Amino acid sequence: MATYNVGPSGTYATLQTCLASGVLVSGDTIQLESGYDVDEMAGVGIASPTNITIIGDVSDPSNAVCRWSNPTSVNGTRALYVHPSDWTVKGITFKYTGAALSLTSAVAVNTGASGFLMEDCVLESTSSGLYDFGGSSTIRRVKADGSGGTLNTSRGIFSAGGDGNIIESCLSINWGLHHIGSDRDTVIKNCTVYNDRSDANNGSNVTGIFVDKGVSAFTMVANCVVFMNCTKTSARGISVSNGYLVSILDCITYGTPGGDATDLVGSPVSVVNVTKSSGVGASAVLVDAPNDDFYPADPGLALHTGNALYDPAGGDLNQQPFNDPPSLGCLEAVASGGGGGGGAVM
Repeated sequence: MATYNVGPSGTYATLQTCLASGVLVSGDTIQLESGYDVDEMAGVGIASPTNITIIGDVSDPSNAVCRWSNPTSVNGTRALYVHPSDWTVKGITFKYTGAALSLTSAVAVNTGASGFLMEDCVLESTSSGLYDFGGSSTIRRVKADGSGGTLNTSRGIFSAGGDGNIIESCLSINWGLHHIGSDRDTVIKNCTVYNDRSDANNGSNVTGIFVDKGVSAFTMVANCVVFMNCTKTSARGISVSNGYLVSILDCITYGTPGGDATDLVGSPVSVVNVTKSSGVGASAVLVDAPNDDFYPADPGLALHTGNALYDPAGGDLNQQPFNDPPSLGCLEAVASGGGGGGGAVM
């Protein structure tokens, strides 16, 4: 297993040149140099090998930027496309800044590729963020921000057909259609969703968290906060396509124009300790979501009201340990005079 440095002083100048070099074998690592910032489509035409790791700076993903401006407005292009299975991506900011086309995104994974792992990354896009990815994948400590876009069919972190995924400690902001979603046997925990887009920039049935039924295991949404602070009448907080073997546990979902009826849509088999708009009322949940402060308010309904059974591996979005009991959402409360944890995603 070899490590290849990529950047101005590395073995390869860009990620795509390294991926296309033919030298990689299963188990190799690509290390992006600090300050890496390249505008290209990476991963194009790379069908193998499996089990490749690409690392930027897990303590500050802004130090490694993969961007794609799509100057000729080609649909279906991304800053990174992963075709093989079992790839790992850590500590990188991915930016798609081109035309808002239906199949463009910051990152996409072949839906037939399983075992994708993304940690400590930032996704910013004028189209979609991470869309699509295959089954048995883990998306952990990722901030997906669609605030710079207007596409009303955009998705933040979304797998249309992947089963058995884990999505945890993620923040998804201002996407036009789905903020976080996956197919069957999915676990989504300690995630925060926020939407304050205009009606024109929100699609029909814009949704905070979308899940489907459990098949071989329970689908579960736990310790999450969904704040749909928009005026789109069809907006949904948590939407369950098929409630068979689906549990919604210890969550706050609020703010949809339809109130409680659209804060949670569908018929999950188990709903435990879920607070909707009527239960929130005038109480505080997040510190100041409209101004990008997504920490739990103190005092507030999300502060230390979660269930420690679902604590994510590696802590909150900033790698800070969760309290016992944990706060709801992607960020644990920080003591006065404190600060973030080991990461710098927020």
